[in-house]
Amino acid sequence: MAVVGSAFGFEDYKYVNKNLQNFVEQMLKGRLFMGIYTEQRYVLPLNSYRHVVSIPSTEKELIEDLSVVLRKLQKSCPSDTWIGITTSEVVGAPSHHCVWVELPQNVFGSYWFKIRGVNFTKNEVSLKLKTVRIIESTITNPPRSELESPVKTSTSEELSWNSFHDNLNKSLNTIKISFLQNSDIFFKEVATFSNFVNIMKFLAVLLITVATCSVNLSKFLCDFLLKLIHELSHFLQVSTPILITIINTLGKIVGGFYLLIAMMWRDFWGTPPPPRTNQYLYRKPLALSYR
Repeated sequence: MAVVGSAFGFEDYKYVNKNLQNFVEQMLKGRLFMGIYTEQRYVLPLNSYRHVVSIPSTEKELIEDLSVVLRKLQKSCPSDTWIGITTSEVVGAPSHHCVWVELPQNVFGSYWFKIRGVNFTKNEVSLKLKTVRIIESTITNPPRSELESPVKTSTSEELSWNSFHDNLNKSLNTIKISFLQNSDIFFKEVATFSNFVNIMKFLAVLLITVATCSVNLSKFLCDFLLKLIHELSHFLQVSTPILITIINTLGKIVGGFYLLIAMMWRDFWGTPPPPRTNQYLYRKPLALSYR
């Protein structure tokens, strides 16, 4: 709970808070009443869920005391304090008197509740309730325009259906509230005009940078390819005679090697040469001429 006024000191604030708590407990502590637990709702200022206990119109004395306590709390508490007592005049609350409390478990249906006291925190004022017992028989219901739903019976089937319906509503409310909060934060902090202008500037600079880099890269690649082709042509022109000489030398080496093999093959498998005859045996005598 915030400071009540700038003129109060810390001790004065504690004194006022203690007196207010004593007043509420004197008005409500120990009261036994019949209530209907209908649902569990999300409280945005508290960022948490609270159990909503509806008070039928038959509890007239309690409703009057709650109205007195509510007016006292609204005058004494800061505007940002959540008060767990609502009437039909509160926008977004059920159209009847309700108390928003924290119960140990989901107790759907009609119960006898006892007010154990009041709980003052930093930003919340709520009642402390104790579940006494369940009401077995169906009580007299207020008009449907006064209450959001009729009084629940204690049958197991209805309790199961109410539990499923409450969990479904809680999930849907959580998704809806989360979506609304995220959408609000997105449009207020992210999707702003200044951010849109900055994004457009960034995209323009990025496109210009990409275009400039592409042109420079193309120019560099063209110059590199031209120089590479020139150097390759010069290399081929210089290395052609050397390559031709090397190829001729290799051809001669290979040809000589094959020729050597052919000669060795012929000497090894070839026919022997014909025998030599004495050329003097078949020589005709020379005619001597005498003068």
